[in-house]
Amino acid sequence: MRFSSADMRFGRINRRRAGKTNRDRSECGQYQNGKDPITMNKLKCSVTTCRHNQNELCSLQKIQVDGPAAMESRETCCGSYAERTKSARNETACGCGSASEQTDIHCSAAHCAYNENKKCHAENVSVGCCCSDPSVVSETECCTFQPRA
Repeated sequence: MRFSSADMRFGRINRRRAGKTNRDRSECGQYQNGKDPITMNKLKCSVTTCRHNQNELCSLQKIQVDGPAAMESRETCCGSYAERTKSARNETACGCGSASEQTDIHCSAAHCAYNENKKCHAENVSVGCCCSDPSVVSETECCTFQPRA
């Protein structure tokens, strides 16, 4: 069997030989900080004016939910929101990738029950809007927000 120099440098050979290929590995097969698995959330987004929205799925692999002092969902927002322009009718125009329900969510809403070390740990997350046709970040919100007890 032939091994690449990358395999040797990163110790993949030893893990293969020791039968530890899945050690420290997340569900999606990625490593983060050596040992911590990446938390992936199922995201549903109803903000159709966002350029990243494709059939209520987000084309970004990770998003940012903001609202450091939020005490309820309407005080949060999707910091990754970008208004869909007429020149970018579909996601391929921004080059972000294809939409998926699996999204990594970073969160600054310190008072949310699902926030652990600025990462969202809710299995299912819903991002919506507080008006009928949002055009700025502040008109979006994390509908999954729950205040800490």
